[in-house]
Amino acid sequence: AISVIARPERPILPVRPTVCYVDASKSDANDGLTWGTAWRTLTKALANVDENGTINVATGTYNAATGETFPLTVQKANVSILATNANPALTVLDNGSTPGKNVFSATSKGTITLQGLTIKGGSYTSVGTAGAGLYFLNCTSVVLTNCAVRDNNINYNGNFTGGGLYCSGGSLGIFSCLFSNNVLSQAANSLSSYG
Repeated sequence: AISVIARPERPILPVRPTVCYVDASKSDANDGLTWGTAWRTLTKALANVDENGTINVATGTYNAATGETFPLTVQKANVSILATNANPALTVLDNGSTPGKNVFSATSKGTITLQGLTIKGGSYTSVGTAGAGLYFLNCTSVVLTNCAVRDNNINYNGNFTGGGLYCSGGSLGIFSCLFSNNVLSQAANSLSSYG
C-alpha cells in the first residue's frame, strides 16, 4: 500500500513595493504598482510600501471622504512622498480640522521626504500636543520641498508647540515651502524645530 503524506502549503508572503502609486480616483483593492492599478489612499500606501520606498501621488484631495485615516503615519524608514504636479495646491492632504488629529506623522523613521504637497486641517485641543500639520520625532532627516503647510491649529491653554510643523531629534530641510494660517492659541510660533 502506498501512503500519501500531505504537506502543508507554504503561505505566500506579500512583497512590499519600493515604488507605489496613489490616485484618489482609484481603489485600495488594487496592487498600487502602476498608475493604472494605483491605490486610492495614502493610508494604504504608507501601510504597504517598503523601507527606502517612494510613494507617487496623483493630483487630488486626500481626506476622510476619499478613505484616508488621519494622522497619515509613516510605517517604514526612509520614505519619500512625491506629488506628480509641481503646484502643491493641486495635491492636498486635508484632515478637515478633525479634533485631536494631526495630518502627517513619523517617529524614528530615518529620512522622510515630502514634495509638492499641501498639508492642511490638523487640529489639536489637548495637553502636550505638537505639530498639528506635520509631526516628526527622532527622524534622522526631514526634507520638505515645494510644500504648503496651512490652516492647522492647536487650541489649548497648556504645553504645546508647532501649529504647522514640529520636528525634534533630527535635521530639517525646508525648500521653497509656504507656511500660512497655522495657529497656536497662546503662542507666537507656527513653526517649531528642535534638535
